[in-house]
Amino acid sequence: MNFNKYNNNYNIIGQKLKEIRTTKNISQEYICNQLSLLGITLYQSDIVRIENNERTVRDFEL
Repeated sequence: MNFNKYNNNYNIIGQKLKEIRTTKNISQEYICNQLSLLGITLYQSDIVRIENNERTVRDFEL
């Protein structure tokens, strides 16, 4: 599957996600666990890739 990029990034929330997560002292694992309760499976490696703009973020994940 081919994804479009915006300003050479796969997502525009990665940097903001990391900023808010670290400011609020929330771990990547905690985010994964909370999403799991909503029926969304994301692994810690997915969060790392999102924060590093290496992975797209689907609308239902957002």
